[in-house]
Amino acid sequence: MNGQDEKIHKITLSNYPVSNTETTIKNLLIPDNSFPVVIHQLYIVEGIIICICKEGRGKVKINMNEHEIVPDKIIFFMPGQVIEPLVWGENIKLQSLFFSIDFLLEFNPVFDIKTINKIRNIPCLSISKDIIHNLSDFHSLIVKYYEKDTHIFQEKIIKTILLAFLTELAGIYYSVEIEKNFVSIRKDELYNKFIQLLLKFHKKERSVGFYAEKMFLTPKYLSKIIKDISGVSATEWINRMVMITAKNLLKTSNLTVLQISEELNFPNPSFFSKFFKKNRGLSPIEYRKK
Repeated sequence: MNGQDEKIHKITLSNYPVSNTETTIKNLLIPDNSFPVVIHQLYIVEGIIICICKEGRGKVKINMNEHEIVPDKIIFFMPGQVIEPLVWGENIKLQSLFFSIDFLLEFNPVFDIKTINKIRNIPCLSISKDIIHNLSDFHSLIVKYYEKDTHIFQEKIIKTILLAFLTELAGIYYSVEIEKNFVSIRKDELYNKFIQLLLKFHKKERSVGFYAEKMFLTPKYLSKIIKDISGVSATEWINRMVMITAKNLLKTSNLTVLQISEELNFPNPSFFSKFFKKNRGLSPIEYRKK
């Protein structure tokens, strides 16, 4: 499918499709394999999704960086990351777990800051078939007890197995060497912070200076970091986010161009229309009628 709605969709514990099995375990879901992925749609995850690719192929952008999804790969989708599916094979089969940050905090000793930084830098990692087999067995056990909701110690058993699953993963990433120095890791952290601020403030603030001030950086340095990490300038990121929201409002609401220009903090409809046409090649009215 080709995505036409460029709104950033949030993937949350409440809207992710799961099996019909009901469970009393809070902040943990076992997703099925039928999430309605839309090619070129933008997503952001509120929580953590861990996937094991068993069959099929796909390709995604995570914060503007492309990653192949193939068998024997582990895939992490972390909070705040902007995800864009590029290719999603019909026969792709994933074993997945989806849980909240609060749920993960119970296993804090396993995932330290160093390990989490490695995961953010390498969200898709090829691993050996033996380890994939181990992880898959853990996943199957979690599913087994997830569905056995009559067991008196269901939650404790699942958390114990999940701890083993996460410990295996932490051990994998612990041994991974990232060819980045501290400065590069710091840049990645600043990039992620910029994306979070942009999602929060893009309707009201379009200057690089605003975001730089929030991050205690100079606009020039912030612009350099964002360009180095993503290949896209900070200004382009801001414009893209504003355009995503503007196009969504034009297509999904009855707001007038005047009201949308006010919603996005433009000085007047004319200024908004010029901005829109410069970035889309059509006026807001033309785009709405399209």
